[in-house]
Amino acid sequence: MESLDIELGGDEQQVIWTWRTVEASTFERVVLLTNEGMKVGEIASELEINRSTVSRHLKRARSEGLLTKPAGGKGGSHGSA
Repeated sequence: MESLDIELGGDEQQVIWTWRTVEASTFERVVLLTNEGMKVGEIASELEINRSTVSRHLKRARSEGLLTKPAGGKGGSHGSA
């Protein structure tokens, strides 16, 4: 059984429930953060996931043409000033 990310949205006229697997949600967040210019290490730290998971998502995102910025290198909280 997979974990789900469930969200309640909508407006004053209607309520809308949306859901997706946590894996899909994480993938979308990795793509978003990469396109905002974050580095692999920073994304891993922000999402509390392994760097290898970030790299796997980035490989898929590249193959699907979803990246608007190149993925940053190792980076992370130890970055240079």
